[in-house]
Amino acid sequence: MATLLSLHSIIRWIVVIAALVAAVALALTWLGNKQNSRTDRVAMSVFTGLLDTQALIGIVLLAWMSSAGGAFPRYRMEHAATMIIAVIVAHLSALWRRSVSVVRARNNLFLVIIVLLLIWAGVQRLPKGWTF
Repeated sequence: MATLLSLHSIIRWIVVIAALVAAVALALTWLGNKQNSRTDRVAMSVFTGLLDTQALIGIVLLAWMSSAGGAFPRYRMEHAATMIIAVIVAHLSALWRRSVSVVRARNNLFLVIIVLLLIWAGVQRLPKGWTF
């Protein structure tokens, strides 16, 4: 379980990096009034895919802890709820997949920012927060 928890902890940084890369790509498309590029689509796909992977690992950790007789302290449940909301919000990008490129880039940029704020809030709920 310690290995899975370490993996979950490491992937959060990869998620943050992917979010920042997606945000920069989307901002360049939106502010440059450019066509939505393959880079934008790949960046959003990688970001949401990593979020999905992180959520799956988190759910497995919760299930494993509960089967091992572990307690569910309030901070752990708040963390899980916040992160599940973040994953749901990230998938809202599908709502405007047929929109004009600039609108899609703008909306996805704001979406990534909202998800990053949710991730920050969710990790802050943990006793060690953003520390290793």
